[in-house]
Amino acid sequence: MSKRELLLKKIKENNGIMTTREALNLGIHKDILKELTIKEELEKIANGLYALPDENIDEYLYFSYRIPKGIFSHETAAYLQGLSTRMPLIYVMTVKVGDNVSRVKSARDNIIFKYVKRLLRYWENNYNQSFWQRNISV
Repeated sequence: MSKRELLLKKIKENNGIMTTREALNLGIHKDILKELTIKEELEKIANGLYALPDENIDEYLYFSYRIPKGIFSHETAAYLQGLSTRMPLIYVMTVKVGDNVSRVKSARDNIIFKYVKRLLRYWENNYNQSFWQRNISV
């Protein structure tokens, strides 16, 4: 099996999506991804994100990949949690102050970013435990 066939097989197994890192872990060079993109056997969605041409990539996947530290919030979170039946037209993500999201802002006009201060470090320094490991009594 050639590397090209292996790559296409793995993409199909991965719901039609593959990252450059996943391809490199399989021992497939980036030039093969570029060659398949030129031949239109793959479509480049974003830097490092590839999909089959007939694959429908939703915005949630795109934003999750481009902003891995971001969290869907507000109306978007309500929809994802099933608290709203109306799919948001404009997505809302919360990121830390200082995270660079300018490229995504310039590429897509259907997202709003909310910023949050770095309060978790304060918690960890003052309470000697991770914020996520705290004991919550109900």
